[in-house]
Amino acid sequence: MKKIFSKILRLNYRKWWLPFAVVCFFVYMMFFDANNIMKRMEYNREIEYLQSEIKRYKEQIKSDSLEIEALKTDKEAIERYAREKYGYKSENEDVYIIELNEDEED
Repeated sequence: MKKIFSKILRLNYRKWWLPFAVVCFFVYMMFFDANNIMKRMEYNREIEYLQSEIKRYKEQIKSDSLEIEALKTDKEAIERYAREKYGYKSENEDVYIIELNEDEED
């Protein structure tokens, strides 16, 4: 009886060892390897985020370079920029800056 059972088991083992090995290999690669699926998905999300950051910075560089060119050529643009960004004023004018707290906005 034991010989027959071991012979049947050996025949089944010979028949299914390759598909079993392939399934075990894929399970290992998908979940236990250093480059498993979860890490690959995380890397893809990070790549997409960084590509959007690159696009945003390129647009900002473009707008800043246009603003720099305007400041190089136009004196009124320099004066307007100084007033808006740094609060500069002429000698004969008064500037009032009103800051609202979040509580006062309602």
